[in-house]
Amino acid sequence: MNKKYFIITIIASLLLILLSVYNSSVKSVFSKSTNLSNVTINDYKLNNNFKSSPEYSIEKDNKFSIYDHHKMNSFLVTTSKNNRIVSLELLGNASCCDFTDIDGLKLYESKDDVKRKFGSNYYIASSDRYDTVMVYTDKLNKYKLVFGLSINDKVNAIILFNYGKYDYQYE
Repeated sequence: MNKKYFIITIIASLLLILLSVYNSSVKSVFSKSTNLSNVTINDYKLNNNFKSSPEYSIEKDNKFSIYDHHKMNSFLVTTSKNNRIVSLELLGNASCCDFTDIDGLKLYESKDDVKRKFGSNYYIASSDRYDTVMVYTDKLNKYKLVFGLSINDKVNAIILFNYGKYDYQYE
């Protein structure tokens, strides 16, 4: 009898540990899907070909290329080997550039503005990189749209990525 309780306790403990470690993954599994297939950031769209220009610096590794607009770490485009866009990042210091827009929604707008634009199928998670994040998931296309939120719930980062092809570390 004691052995049975010991095994149940161990299994329950392991489940709790797994849930705490994969908290956002679990939230993602249980959150409803949002269609993100038509979302653009300044007319750039996931899975489209990326045409670089002199304004972009480039950093390459074996799998991906990261294009940085004016080397300001404010608007980043990540492409796969075949030059398809797998990630778009619009960061808080983008106010210095033309890149401040995601489907009409701008940086520094409120969490409520995001909800009005993209709906209520999101979850909130903690992030080492962006403090609090608001995450929308498109399960059909394997896209995630992540909004970094400031202390006063203003958008200070927007990341759109294809989690089926690129493992963006926002947490």
